[in-house]
Parts: sequence; C-alpha cells; structure tokens
Amino acid sequence: MVTMPWIALGCAALLVVAWLALRRPTILVWVVLATFAVAPQWVFAGEVSPALLAAATPVQMLLLLGALLASGVHYGLRLDLVNWPLLAVLWLLAQSLLLANSNPAVTPLALLVATLGFALPWCLIHVALEPGSRARYALLIALLPVLCVAFGTGLDLLEAHTLFSGSKGRGVRLRGATNAGWLAFGSFIGFAVALHEASRRRRLAFAVLAVVNVLITILSGGRMGLIACGILSVSYVLLTPALRTRAALLGLIAVLGAGAVVLVVDLQLPIHGLVQHPERLLDPNGRDRIWRGYLDQIRANPLFGQGLGAAERGTYQDLPHNEYLRLLVDGGVVGAVLYAAAVLLWGRRVLGLIRPGERGFVCALFLALGVYALTDNVLLMPAGLLPFLYLAVMRIPSPRRAADRARRRKSRPEASLRSAAAAE
Repeated sequence: MVTMPWIALGCAALLVVAWLALRRPTILVWVVLATFAVAPQWVFAGEVSPALLAAATPVQMLLLLGALLASGVHYGLRLDLVNWPLLAVLWLLAQSLLLANSNPAVTPLALLVATLGFALPWCLIHVALEPGSRARYALLIALLPVLCVAFGTGLDLLEAHTLFSGSKGRGVRLRGATNAGWLAFGSFIGFAVALHEASRRRRLAFAVLAVVNVLITILSGGRMGLIACGILSVSYVLLTPALRTRAALLGLIAVLGAGAVVLVVDLQLPIHGLVQHPERLLDPNGRDRIWRGYLDQIRANPLFGQGLGAAERGTYQDLPHNEYLRLLVDGGVVGAVLYAAAVLLWGRRVLGLIRPGERGFVCALFLALGVYALTDNVLLMPAGLLPFLYLAVMRIPSPRRAADRARRRKSRPEASLRSAAAAE
C-alpha cells in the first residue's frame, strides 16, 4: 500500500523535475544520463515482477527524450537535415500494425521498445544543447562506466547486487550496476568519447579516462568491446590526417594495447584463455544456435517480416544478439532495405554538418558500431543512445560563437527595416 510519505516524496520529486525542466534543463539531462549507470532490469532481477522490469529500458529512453526536449525548448531544435531513419521507422510501424493481428508475439510493450530503439537514436542530433557545455557532456559520458562500477560496488557492499558475475574457475566478469555485456558496450563508448576529446583538446583527464574505460572493458570480459576499441583506434588514426603525425596519440594506443595484454594474461577473466587459444576469439558463445532460430523466422515471412517487436521476446539470452538479424525478423527484406538506405542518407548529411576535423572520428565510431552490431543488440541498450547523443554534443557551439550567431540574427530584422525605410 502506498503511504503518505511516499506520495509526498513523489510529489516533491515531480516538482524538482518540473523546476529543472523550466529553469535548468542541462542539469536535468545530466541527472537522467547519470541514471544510465544503473540498469534496473539487472539490479532488481528476481525481486521485482518481470513485467515491471521489462519497462525499465523504454522508461529510461523516454526520460532522456523528455529531458532533451526540455533542453530543446530553451536552446532550440536543429531542423537542418531530413530524418530519413525516422520516416523508415514510421513505415515499419505501419507495416507492423497491419501484421499485428497475425502475430501474437508483437505485444504493445515489445512494439514500443522496438520502435524507440530503431527511431530515437537518430532523433537526438536535432536537439540543441547549452552553448559551451561540450566538455562537461563529454566528461559525463566518459565517466558513466566508472559510475556504473561505483554504484555496483555500493550495491555489492549492501548485498543487493553482485559486482562480478561468473566464477573464479571459469573466469569472473565485472558488471557493475548492470550486465557485463552492457558494461562492455558502455565502456567502449566512454573510451571513444574520451579518446576523441583527449586528442582534440589534449587534456590529460580525458586520456586517463580512455585508459580506465579500456580496463573496464577488459574486466567485463567483453570480446567485442575490445575489438571495437581496436577498430575505432586504428580507423580514427587512418581517417584523420592530423593524427598520423601525433606520436603522443599513437603512444597512448600502444600503452593501452600493452596494458590490455598484461591484464588478460594476469587476471582470471573469461577472455584469459584467448592468449593460449586465439581460435576462441571466433567462438560465437551460443549465438549460432540463436541465429539459426531467427533465420527460420525470417524464412517464414522474408519480405515484410513479423512486425516490430517480434524479435524482442523471451529473456535477454534469447534476443538475436545481432541488429541486422533483428531488423530482418521485424521488418523483412523490404523494411531492412528501406531502413539501411535511410541510415546511409542520414549519415551522409550528418557528416556534412560536423566540423571537417572531426569527420574522421565520426566515420571511425560508426564503423566500430556497425561491427559491434554483428554480435549484440546495440539499439536495445540504453547506452546505445550515447554515441548518437555525442553527435549532438559535437555540434554544441562555444559561448562566443553562440553570441555571434545571436547578434547576426538580431541584426537581420534591423537591416531589413532600415532598407524598407530607405526605399520609402
């Protein structure tokens, strides 16, 4: 039964959120982002009803969307590109609603999760954020894996959640206040952001965070996380001419690689055996069995799929663990081709909006994400929104540049009025 103190506490929280949305939207976005360090569906598994836990991911996504819209009210929306992926998702949604009657697996919650996952990331770049706040946003994104481990440590001390999963005989995996696989992905994103900010701004704090995030990736036992860090680092240097002559960055990558080898050799992790048995790197770890099952579903309706949400059923272990396979199950060949074409059109336009010196990083980041999506459902994780949010962060103007733009906008109507008066 809900008591009066809980009602009062809930009302007070709503008032605080409303005040932040009206007066301090940037702080509200930061608070919501900080909650991404905790995954309720993993922390409270077995203690809360599965139906309530299943709603955790869409709730976190919608909270971030609401906070960003509050920021958009204050600082504006960027409508300088057509959101082709969103249009493709609307097609998939209409297609899914037509198929819903014939597929009981497409529940309202599964439909919502799939729609948010496929649509929301591409929309974040439209939100304008507070001028001059880029460094603080980047710092928070890079710190999220550290916060996840810190929260997990606290929960472990309270005996509410275990910091590590697995066993010492088979190798333990750091999971913090989430799942080890999710932590590996989050630490990869933290590494990418920290590495780019360290090379762009030459700040030691970001370089240290890049190293810390690689160590967290290793401790999580995430093979694809480590591979993605390597792909990003190499392609970032190759695609950015200014970095090829920077011995400092190449030295940082070498140190990270050496540290990774030392940790893999010395620590009892699931990836420990890869040093003696490199062939295990290609071990799908049961994914091949899952993939065969979903391939059978694709054959059942290859053209239009089974509807958004059809692949998001069962437990986490039952998910496709492959975004391309999930898209084919949900949308079929027609939906997958439309969605892929929309993403390519969107990406081409976004590269034109990013500063020329940072385009190499954006290409490297999405190359690594594309590879990561081969073995994980990147768009179903709340942390999957972070690389797309960072695109919006990269477009934040400095306070001086924002002031110059405001003066130019203000001067245009005055100039028009003077021209009209002179004509008369």
